[in-house]
Amino acid sequence: MVQPTMVRRPDRRRRQWWTWTPSLTVLLVLAAVAGAGLADRPAMRYTSDTELSSTGMTLAGADEFDGPEGSAPDPRYWVYDTGAGGWGNDEEQAYTKSRDNVRLDGAGRLLIQARRDGDGFTSARLVSRKRVEVRYGLLEARIRMPEGQGIHSAFWLLGVDVWKVGWPESGEIDIIEIVNSSVNYHNAIHGPMSSDSDKAWKQSADGNAGVNLSDDYHVFQVYREPGTVKIGLDGHVVGSYSRSSAPAGADWVFDAPMYVVLNVAVGGQWPGPVGPKTQFPATMRVDWVRYWV
Repeated sequence: MVQPTMVRRPDRRRRQWWTWTPSLTVLLVLAAVAGAGLADRPAMRYTSDTELSSTGMTLAGADEFDGPEGSAPDPRYWVYDTGAGGWGNDEEQAYTKSRDNVRLDGAGRLLIQARRDGDGFTSARLVSRKRVEVRYGLLEARIRMPEGQGIHSAFWLLGVDVWKVGWPESGEIDIIEIVNSSVNYHNAIHGPMSSDSDKAWKQSADGNAGVNLSDDYHVFQVYREPGTVKIGLDGHVVGSYSRSSAPAGADWVFDAPMYVVLNVAVGGQWPGPVGPKTQFPATMRVDWVRYWV
């Protein structure tokens, strides 16, 4: 998801993101011991080459999306990117903050819906920018994805300084992207070249999930520690990236704080035009988002 330049709920505990005053941006990073700097402490190493799990970690915060049917997601944690203009990919939708496009369903889930609007489309892009920032540890979300020709849904991260330094210098981690078919998945990292911060490099992984990710909820994960990014699907590593495996001349920018993005795009360079059989609304259903350290 290239950025423009400029079932049954398994755990019903009501855990929310870390408590803070709404006007204060809180960086959710590792807990510090006395006198130690938060930014410099590595995450607990618990992964294997093939598995991701929160076992042995501490739940630093979560949004379970509890609230009345039709209400907005909690503004302490989420804001909106709005507008049209293609978003760098010639996308067809206009992002709004209308309840028609983004709301709670009253049963503990967030709905993000792309809809037809006359000759065009509307959708929503929910972001935690200046609300919740994540760094080392495990971030995961339980999501039921939409599908259909022309539908491009994603759960991803952008560097918090994107509006200051631009893309790709900010860095981008695509935890999961579903393009047209919900059987196939894509994950990736995007960063700048050291010699030219306007020039991007990319590493990615594509695969067949073996199931249709629109039929049920699945857990999509990203684990970060210094110099390492691991992407998981239902606990299985499906993308592994490191500073040492980055291409020659690449600038590794993925140890910095990032914010969360959830969105459903329509059309554009990658998925192509909307197909005649694509059903609207195309709905991303998010059961929860959790952050472990």
